[in-house]
Amino acid sequence: MGRRPAPRDEQVTVVLVMWADAYADEGGSWVNLRDVADYGEYLVTSAGILLSPGLGAQTGHVSIVQSWGRRDDCGDHIIHIPIGMVRSVRVMSPGKETEAVKLLRDAGAD
Repeated sequence: MGRRPAPRDEQVTVVLVMWADAYADEGGSWVNLRDVADYGEYLVTSAGILLSPGLGAQTGHVSIVQSWGRRDDCGDHIIHIPIGMVRSVRVMSPGKETEAVKLLRDAGAD
């Protein structure tokens, strides 16, 4: 099986993703359920290199990686965010949209 060549810089898309994360109620022990407050969505902003299908991206998710080893296609701090949790995706790198960005738009991520 041959190795796929690493993407050139113009094929890499850096994105800023705002997404709703799960959160835990504070306390660390027993909490009266009538005292649990509704804090609404807990929004998180993550930045990274958008992964594409065939290179770490998961179906139905926005997959980003913090660091990418180009020589051997290794990634560090990979996050897979379910599309339903994504509130916005902003492309930060200049140039053309990559195929991964087009797939996100088709899936309904702004």
